[in-house]
Amino acid sequence: MTLFIVVGTFPRNFETLGQSVAEAYKDNHLRLNPGCWIIADSVTAREVSEKIGVGSTATPSGTAVVASVANYYGRASTEIWEWMKSRLSAGSATHG
Repeated sequence: MTLFIVVGTFPRNFETLGQSVAEAYKDNHLRLNPGCWIIADSVTAREVSEKIGVGSTATPSGTAVVASVANYYGRASTEIWEWMKSRLSAGSATHG
């Protein structure tokens, strides 16, 4: 699986974007803070964007930047590191 970071660009759309992320990736997303999520999937950043409705006129969820994660480092809760590790090591895990 690949990890993607999704960063909303307009606070007024964070709630709608969050609902779209939760619906498309029920068990494969982690909210870092309002407007920012990590998603695990085995598709491209463009396909993640389409799944969550970013840039869509049919089911708009607002605007966001979606990027794949090549490396990661930082200081965060154990929950975040464990979630990321489990998704990276579960290449065949079910995704939304």
